[in-house]
Amino acid sequence: MLKPTLLLTIACLWCAAGLIALDFSILIPSILTPYLSAIHDPVVFSTKAGLLSIAPVVHIFGSLFVKNYKIWDPMNGGTTFVYLQTTGWCIYATVCGLVLVELSQFCLTCRPGYLTVFALLLVIANSLLITSVESKHRTNVTPVSTALYSEVLTIVIGVSGVIYTVLNSHPLLVHTSSMFEGTELPFCETPYHFSKSIAQLPSAILHLPYIPFLLLLVYIHKPQWVQTGHEQIQILVSTFVFQWWTAVGHIVPNPRILLVQEIAIVLSLVILRAFVNSMTPDDKCKLGIGTFTKMLVLTLSSYSIFGLMPTIVGLTLLYSLCLGLMFNAREFCSAGGMRKSLKNTIRSTMPELSDRAKLTIGVTLIVTVTILLMEVQLCQLLLAYDSGISWHAPFDLMFWQCFWPMIQFATLSKPGSFWRKKIKI
Repeated sequence: MLKPTLLLTIACLWCAAGLIALDFSILIPSILTPYLSAIHDPVVFSTKAGLLSIAPVVHIFGSLFVKNYKIWDPMNGGTTFVYLQTTGWCIYATVCGLVLVELSQFCLTCRPGYLTVFALLLVIANSLLITSVESKHRTNVTPVSTALYSEVLTIVIGVSGVIYTVLNSHPLLVHTSSMFEGTELPFCETPYHFSKSIAQLPSAILHLPYIPFLLLLVYIHKPQWVQTGHEQIQILVSTFVFQWWTAVGHIVPNPRILLVQEIAIVLSLVILRAFVNSMTPDDKCKLGIGTFTKMLVLTLSSYSIFGLMPTIVGLTLLYSLCLGLMFNAREFCSAGGMRKSLKNTIRSTMPELSDRAKLTIGVTLIVTVTILLMEVQLCQLLLAYDSGISWHAPFDLMFWQCFWPMIQFATLSKPGSFWRKKIKI
């Protein structure tokens, strides 16, 4: 298989170079531009057809020359093979979707930068598929475990989110932006109404980490009534950074340029993982790096595709269910064995967290999300009523000064308190 894959690799790079050269002749005109423009259409058609044909040819060659390689054999062939195949075919399917869009008379090729993105996506897809064939050819593979299905789903979701983000920001090569260019504040508060230098002053003030700062001071002295551990300090430090960083999102005119939302998502999941683990005595039941990575990929992909609000509402419900099901599925995590009912499934999540604490935190979160939904849906009416009021402030007050402090108090609490159950001896 070495010679065929080498030839296909060279063909892939050659075709991609042709498309990129044509694109750059438009983006950066030179003395060659008139000559390249004269052959633009036939070269584009032939090189795109060549790039699109490489993946099927690789697949057919694999079935002919590689032992145990089949045209249709999903989830078999070894972990590395499955990872490479999944990622490669996901990107290839995306490019095929772009081709269908072009055939519907929507001229993507007319947009500068498109051919470069098209070529790079197919280079990545074809390279992954060629590598997958070589990986199966050189190693003796064993059947993969059923747990690989969740890994494959994570790859599909992650690749979809990345590709959507790349294409949504197109054209890449002609897009320029400055950190302080334009005003894009998706919050129901009139920009610069309360301050000429801070975009949304009331909301920024309500984001500041007053309670994490005080709790960090308390934690340093480690009084007897405070639970200590690496999860506790991780939550306090992460929340302190989290609130400061999101406050920046209300200070600058365009938080998207600074990736405030994306970084906030990462920090919130770091805190969530530490909180769950702090309430889980058995190390076997804690949220590991693998589960955390899947949650992170799912959240960031959802945000890039659907936006912030659907992600907040949808994933709040999804993670609550998944965490319960995860603990429920592990027999050693519950003293009474496997739990069947929905009530016991929820109760098995974070076993050290008291029932009244779960109710308090859950109700607070529901009220907070409801306030945010009402703000988003009624923003135009609220601003028309009085544009001088910060209608985003109630959400910030509930979310940053009520909900997150509860998480911190619960984490630092000792057994037998309002937040944490007594340890049964």
